[in-house]
Amino acid sequence: MPDYGYANFWTGNSTRENLDDPPYINGESDKQGQNADSWKYERGGPRKGIVSSTLNDEGYPNLTGIANNKTSETTGIDDYVMFRDKAEKNWLSGEVSSSTESLQYLFDTSRTTTDEDGMKAYGNVGNLLQVDSQGYYYYDSKKNFASYNEETNKFDLYTEGAITSGGTGVMSGTQFFPFNTASQVFDIDENGELVQKTNLALSNSSTWNHHFGLTMSTRFIQPTGGTVGGNNMTYEFAGDDDVWIYIDGVLVADLGGIHDPVGVTIDFKTGTITYGNALNKDGSFKEGRKTVEFLDEAFGVGSSTDDWQEVGGSSSHYTFADGTYHTLKVFYLERGAQDSNLALKFNLVTVPQSKITKVDQSGNAISGVGFELYGVDANNERHEVASGETDSNGELLLMDPNKPNRPLSFDGIYQDTSYTNYVLKEIKIPDGYRAVGEMQLNYHPPEEGSQFGGYITSETADYNIWKTGAYANAGVLVTAPDVIYKIGNSSTEAGGKIDSSAIAQGTLFAVVLKYTGDGVDGLTQSDNWSVISGTALDGYQTTPIKGIGDVANAAKNGAAYKFTVSSMGAYQANITELPGDIKKYYSLLADSERGNTEYTVAYYFTSAKQLEDADATNTSRLYIESKKDGEKWVRQFSLNLNVPNVKNRLFVQKTDENWDPLTNLGESLTATFNLYKEDDVENPYSDNPTIKAGAQPYDTATTTSDLRVSDLNGADSSKVLLHSAAVFPSTSSGILENGTYYLQESTDLDDSYKWTKRLVKVIVTNQGVYADARDENDEFRVRKGVGSLIRTLVEYAAPNQIDRTLTDITATLQTLPSSETPSDSTDWTKSETSQDLRLNLTYDAEPGHAVLQYRPIGESVTGDLDFKSVTLENDIGWSNLMIRQLYQNDDLGVSGANKQDLNDTVLDNLFSGTTTVMVKNEPKPDRNTATSLDVKKIVSGESGWEEGEFVFEITATGVTATSSDNKTYDFSDRVLLLPEGDNVSCDRSKRTCRVTVTKPETGNSNIASFGEFKFSYGAFKINNAWYNQMDFTYTIREIHPADEDSIKGMTYSQAEYTYTVRAERYQKNGWHVSATPSLVRTVNDAGVAVNEPVDPETRTDGDQEISVHVAAFTNSFEQASLSLPFTGGTTGRQWLLWGLALVGASVLVWLAYRAWCRRNSWSNLTV
Repeated sequence: MPDYGYANFWTGNSTRENLDDPPYINGESDKQGQNADSWKYERGGPRKGIVSSTLNDEGYPNLTGIANNKTSETTGIDDYVMFRDKAEKNWLSGEVSSSTESLQYLFDTSRTTTDEDGMKAYGNVGNLLQVDSQGYYYYDSKKNFASYNEETNKFDLYTEGAITSGGTGVMSGTQFFPFNTASQVFDIDENGELVQKTNLALSNSSTWNHHFGLTMSTRFIQPTGGTVGGNNMTYEFAGDDDVWIYIDGVLVADLGGIHDPVGVTIDFKTGTITYGNALNKDGSFKEGRKTVEFLDEAFGVGSSTDDWQEVGGSSSHYTFADGTYHTLKVFYLERGAQDSNLALKFNLVTVPQSKITKVDQSGNAISGVGFELYGVDANNERHEVASGETDSNGELLLMDPNKPNRPLSFDGIYQDTSYTNYVLKEIKIPDGYRAVGEMQLNYHPPEEGSQFGGYITSETADYNIWKTGAYANAGVLVTAPDVIYKIGNSSTEAGGKIDSSAIAQGTLFAVVLKYTGDGVDGLTQSDNWSVISGTALDGYQTTPIKGIGDVANAAKNGAAYKFTVSSMGAYQANITELPGDIKKYYSLLADSERGNTEYTVAYYFTSAKQLEDADATNTSRLYIESKKDGEKWVRQFSLNLNVPNVKNRLFVQKTDENWDPLTNLGESLTATFNLYKEDDVENPYSDNPTIKAGAQPYDTATTTSDLRVSDLNGADSSKVLLHSAAVFPSTSSGILENGTYYLQESTDLDDSYKWTKRLVKVIVTNQGVYADARDENDEFRVRKGVGSLIRTLVEYAAPNQIDRTLTDITATLQTLPSSETPSDSTDWTKSETSQDLRLNLTYDAEPGHAVLQYRPIGESVTGDLDFKSVTLENDIGWSNLMIRQLYQNDDLGVSGANKQDLNDTVLDNLFSGTTTVMVKNEPKPDRNTATSLDVKKIVSGESGWEEGEFVFEITATGVTATSSDNKTYDFSDRVLLLPEGDNVSCDRSKRTCRVTVTKPETGNSNIASFGEFKFSYGAFKINNAWYNQMDFTYTIREIHPADEDSIKGMTYSQAEYTYTVRAERYQKNGWHVSATPSLVRTVNDAGVAVNEPVDPETRTDGDQEISVHVAAFTNSFEQASLSLPFTGGTTGRQWLLWGLALVGASVLVWLAYRAWCRRNSWSNLTV
């Protein structure tokens, strides 16, 4: 079920780590603390006046600077500042605080990574709310436990509540802790029912994740008479702690402070705001603790206007005028570390509204982006029809400039101006993001007498959508008629009428279907359709159907849009996004074009009261073709325009002399890099560049062992993007604005590797981020990757049945010499292009399958995914990737099905791109050493075996470190050192590496190397502590192939080895590093446990003799012999005898044939 409006969450740190003082006084210092953004603890009811009476320009509350102050009248617990400034430290001092700081830092959903305040935000969270039989949306923590699921960005809602009150409140029932999970609070009893765990900690326990917040926002229309389906339109909220409700930017409900549960009800018919400053155990308002205020007083209204009307009866107050549009915003905080109650219920009436959604490549909202929308007349002249900036959720609602608080109506504009073409233009772009350019839109007016409104689509001429990534799809508000029929024998025939009382007791719902058949004839076959679920930004999924039972099941699993009673008493469903091309929807196609159908919206009725009980026996499809008044289904369309802005990022990777990640040798081998503005550097391309006196870095970043995807887009993931790497900007709130920079390594690495003082030039333009690899064979290389597909076009990449236009792509490396400078005007299509350096990639969003979103076509999706496999390397000058669609390629197994052919359109703007500067350091000989290990395959027995390969695996099993005081510590779970070498494949997540030995051209044995195990001085530093000795342990074994892949007649070795290396650091005219390896065979070839030390072999490497351990594995081979049974049925011997008989018979037949030919003079005829 789509959410009503949206919810945004942030979570803080409940460990008190940011506090300088105990958070409680007056004998309460034993309580669990609050986080850095907390207020002073207060018992009792709400405290008004903490926040301003209106929202600021960014849409957030400000502190008033009044309610926080200590005054001569306050005593006891009120002698302390209630709400401190974010930067204030001595917040318990009792001093006067007059801060009027904005609370944007608490509620800003752009904070998508855990920052220095211990906070992280999650935007556009769904699935918290349910709908009751009267159309009220609701949630109550006393009835349902809700757990936020970060993977789906939705709530998992459970049928039972959990976590009993342990705080100071009087409320009975269960609590709201969205950042705890069901597995922490529930067991399943013998009947399969959820039950709360026994002896579960109470709500005031530090077990639970306290200190979080929520914002909700929605737009609504005041219904006629202020009622919805016979009920007053209301908004109810109850909970603890702070609750602030604003309507149209005006504070109408003020429940601030840390307090016991309190509540408020806003009645839009009567214009009353009723506070429950204390609640009964069932959540109702306690008598004697209720107060009533009025909407008109909050707005300062004292008479009727176009926007306000007098409340009927004896009241002398005013409420919103019928048909006026409004925005409601709720700001909620839980910060008392005790109870956490939440209940809300409302029946607000929404309307379809056109909006622009602005996101970066990861789907994070971008606020403050300015837009202007122009209508284009017949003379191609532009006329502004709307403008504005995106809010904190990255959204801009398109409003009518001539009618305040009313959404823009393209149908209305068409009636007044006949505009069918529009241009959307970005006029303000935040620093650090790439501009999109102008976006072309088309309006399709409705036919006269149609039950459909007009709709907007993206301009497809000149491939505009594929050049900008801006994509328009439609939403639709569907109003059911008074008279509803089941479908007849065909979709064009009405069946039986459904009684209105039956509809009131059942459920109307709609689903979007994708046509998978071909032509008109297949439209009536149910198995040619699939149900669509999902969203444009998250991607769509399809579920095949064979009958109405499958539709009911898909509807229960989130694919349905339920109808509810509107303000006028009609049933309405709001489908916020219609997937795919709206011009290909069945009902919008002319009869002669129905063969082009790709989608339809189908409508159903189930007699089940709840959608969860719908099945094939109680669900029917509905007839929607009638044009008669009272039987006509009316559709009103809205515009959803998803516009991307790519956030600029630059990666840097620190490597050893072989271009392998340096932190693979030790976690302390990190490096710090500074990024300087061009004006702060002198002689940048000399061997000794100079940073101007007093110049400060634009940004500084330090490499980490594992740079994970979660460090970039805020989505928690164990997926490693790069090893030994860092990213600019170095913080989630940082930016990398357009300009020219120089990248410089800033320090030595524990004196283990020689660092370089040379600089790398970096240029950031609207086209992307570029880095100069400088000279060939120097210490710099640059890797270019496609990065992520912009979030607005994800639906065109997911490998489903909807549209796979961007599922497969090809990327080719382009280069320019260092003497040329990339700019916005650079035409990369004219640069040098290397056809040999090309990537063929396919979209694969399954967890663990791709480094970002795309992986190489035809390669395995398992194992330690390598960033190198989805990037191309350049060793000289500037580089760029030219990305195009891979429409169809039979050799690669790429199909053109469900794709639009984009020909040679360059798609660079649709991808974030990755630019990685690799910086190589040379080791200092005394501070680094290495050992080598080979494996040898010997095959004894006969020599007639086929070509084959033998795979060997080494596994890191243990690491210990010994300190200077001879204490030993186990670091097996923290330290990982794997070998590096040519043709060695490693999976760091499994702590393994593999190498393959092939059959030799001559002889019966062959050798392959696992490469080098490198030990560096800096690796002896772990957790900022130095150790003098480290012992590394590995096991080596042969990987036996599956039976169908094994070499017939081959008996594989069962041998295993243990390889141990003792690395030491010692002082002798400075620090040195040594390594002593040993190899022991622990299992012999026959699988018998042994303990056999293996001496190293001596080899010549150039002018030096080196020692190498060799782990030998001996297989045996014997030719398979023909074994024929002699008993039972037609035995092998019998088949052999029959074969001989058949051969003899054929000889006789041939001799007889030749004699016949001679008699008939055909002896010379060639047949």
